[in-house]
Amino acid sequence: MLMSETAFLELLGLKAGASVALMGAGGKHTLMARLKQELTAAGMPVLLTSSTNLHRPTGKGESPLLLVSQHPNWSAELTERLRQWQAVYLLEQDLGLVRPGGLPALRKRTSCSCGRGPAHSSVLSKVF
Repeated sequence: MLMSETAFLELLGLKAGASVALMGAGGKHTLMARLKQELTAAGMPVLLTSSTNLHRPTGKGESPLLLVSQHPNWSAELTERLRQWQAVYLLEQDLGLVRPGGLPALRKRTSCSCGRGPAHSSVLSKVF
C-alpha cells in the first residue's frame, strides 16, 4: 500500500482521548496535517500545538490559531473554538506571516534523543 493510501489513524490505533508527539528531523508538519485531516474526517475534534514554531496553516477553511498570549481565559475559548471548528492550533504568539510560535510550557516536557533537545519537537497534543 502506498503511503498516500495509508490510513495513519488506523495504523496508529488512534481513538478519542489519544495524544501524539512527533519528533525528528523532517516530516512532522506533513504528518501532523495528515493526522488532523483523518481525525476531523472521523468526526473527532483535534487540538494541535508545538513546543517550537509551526508552519502557518494555509488554505480555505483552515483551522484557526488560538494565541494564549492574547486570551487570559484561553481554555474556555478553546472549548468554544473546538465546537465551532473541530480543529484548533493552540500557540503562544503569532510570529508573522510564516510561522506562529509554540507553547513554552511544552519545551520543558519534551525532548529528543537526537541531542537537539526540546526545540526540535512538535506535538499533536490531544484528540478529544
